[in-house]
Amino acid sequence: MNNEPRIRFVKYPFRLKKVLRNYIITLNISLGNSFRKHSALWTAAGFIILIGFLGSITYLWLYIASHPEVSTPKKNPALLISGKEQTICVVDLEEYKIVDRPVYDFPVIHMSISSLKTNVFVSDKIHKLLYNIDGVTYKVLQKIPVHNDPGPVVTNLYGEIFVLHPGLNSLFSVDAVREKETGVIPLDKNPTGMVISLGTGYIYVANTGSNNISIVDAKSRKVINSIALPGSPGKVALNSDKGILYVLLPETDEFAEVDVINGIVKGTFSCEGKKPFDIAIHPKGKHLYIAARGSNTVSVFSLPEVKFEKNLLTGRDPIALEFTARNELCVLNSGSDDLYIFTPYPHLKARKIELGINVAEMVLVP
Repeated sequence: MNNEPRIRFVKYPFRLKKVLRNYIITLNISLGNSFRKHSALWTAAGFIILIGFLGSITYLWLYIASHPEVSTPKKNPALLISGKEQTICVVDLEEYKIVDRPVYDFPVIHMSISSLKTNVFVSDKIHKLLYNIDGVTYKVLQKIPVHNDPGPVVTNLYGEIFVLHPGLNSLFSVDAVREKETGVIPLDKNPTGMVISLGTGYIYVANTGSNNISIVDAKSRKVINSIALPGSPGKVALNSDKGILYVLLPETDEFAEVDVINGIVKGTFSCEGKKPFDIAIHPKGKHLYIAARGSNTVSVFSLPEVKFEKNLLTGRDPIALEFTARNELCVLNSGSDDLYIFTPYPHLKARKIELGINVAEMVLVP
């Protein structure tokens, strides 16, 4: 005889089903009674939930609209190199190759990067327009009417735009929101090169026709000082930490070291190359670089003593200098239409990239 206890199977599923059915019926009756007694309260609660949902959607849309990096895949740092064929050559600085060639219906001659490094401004002399180009998509965001002969552009940390007009001997301020010029600052004869100090907001303008530097206060829109130079100036480079401005003197193949705080020229030095065209300071502030078109070289000087170190051989006719985030030196050569990317200091090796366009300028978009 089997004395093992018997196992009784209780039909719990059927009981659970009955309990759930009774619970749902009771809940429906309770909710119905509650809604009938407090219909206004339930309506208000539903309205509040709806408003909260719509508000969240609106906030998300506004956030994405104001932060393009959320909706647009972030690209690698790139050099935007303008050509005389109304195009830009985009060089990826991670892969060291050309990744895009956007084409425009205007000449891309005067390119300037915004202070926040997100947008590129292009001055169009033919159509008297200032173009605002997105630094990620390379699409034109704005077309702002300006006066004749627009040239280089700088922006401050407040997003204010300043456009140099060499033919009018003036610097114009531009409101990007209202898309119009808002003021004019008279300068000396034939202003060409300029740079802005983001810390002080001062703009330093080289006047080739007057052999001097105008210091403009961007806040007051006035020239607050003028510094005489020993020759006709070209492009300029600013060491804002030291208050020193380096100014090319192309006619004599020299450059000047200017103390902008005290308003004096500290000295002049040989460029160690012929026909100097562009000048730049290393991101660490310890070296100065000068591109010499007539020598096909870039001269390297140590700072602050301004001591010549060596010449770097480049392609034909170097016209522009830039530094990458890795402190690589980029040299744009208009005679050979190529780009040299030197390894970080002491720049022992260089990578050459054929561009295939008649190059004009370049800017770095991080």
